[in-house]
Amino acid sequence: MSYSSISLPTESSAILSNEKPLEEQLWWKITHWLGFFAGGSLFIAGTALYFFPDWPPSGELAGVFYTVGSLGFLYVDVLEFFTFTDEPYLRFNISLSATGSFFYVVGSVGFFPSVFAENPVIGEYGFILGSAFIGCSQMWKTARLCGEPAGACGSKDTFTAIGVEFNAGIGAWCFFVGTIMFVEGPLEGPWYEEILKIWLAGAFFFLFW
Repeated sequence: MSYSSISLPTESSAILSNEKPLEEQLWWKITHWLGFFAGGSLFIAGTALYFFPDWPPSGELAGVFYTVGSLGFLYVDVLEFFTFTDEPYLRFNISLSATGSFFYVVGSVGFFPSVFAENPVIGEYGFILGSAFIGCSQMWKTARLCGEPAGACGSKDTFTAIGVEFNAGIGAWCFFVGTIMFVEGPLEGPWYEEILKIWLAGAFFFLFW
């Protein structure tokens, strides 16, 4: 076997070439943050629009905001999936989040007024399934981090990561509960207002991680 045909491990290659790991590169950090920020902020904006049902463009705009925000979450998950390639359990954990984000994209499209009028199940169960996948995935991520050898408070990075994953999980369960309430109805009066408040709380948990 010639030397040129030998494949060195990714980490070794990075060391020999003096390259930083992907997750430490500036473009990665910026786009990762932007994906999270777009998701959380657009979910807040989309939910807020449902408080103004008499404004004609509110339904369409809410659908746009939710769809773009869900694509932001999906980007983050896909980016992480193709970055952390050395740990099979971590990749599987991330794939659960990516599956949930995909269902969020489907659910968001389902909440466009024209689509919802044809088949409300697309929007409703897109969010219910997406929230379940993300909620369970975030619980697993939080448990893994708490199980680090140094413990949950072993380092600032670990403690911060736990807060990120835990808050995202709470956000997902807020949308899970709120969307089940949405399916049950009625979509008017105090019940509907509570649904919107729960969704809004979930969106803030997604953003302020």
